Amino acid sequence: MATIQWGSVGPLLLTALAVMGSPGPATISLTAAASAYGVRRSLGYLIGLIVGTATVLVAVATGITATLLAVPAMRSVLIAISAAYVL
Repeated sequence: MATIQWGSVGPLLLTALAVMGSPGPATISLTAAASAYGVRRSLGYLIGLIVGTATVLVAVATGITATLLAVPAMRSVLIAISAAYVL
């Protein structure tokens, strides 16, 4: 049975906060919904955006971790793809 490495949870949460806090389509659509329907009626949408983004982030992080554990040679390929995406 594999042990959980809790040391990587902090960076994952920090990354999630940065991704969710940056402007993008979700932020713009939430602003539009809040201005059209009011803040109170848009809270469910906000919660859905946060939960959905966090779920996708954890799924991607889990998949990348599984790939790295299964095929360590993929490390340099994943780093190159990540760097190209960020740039």
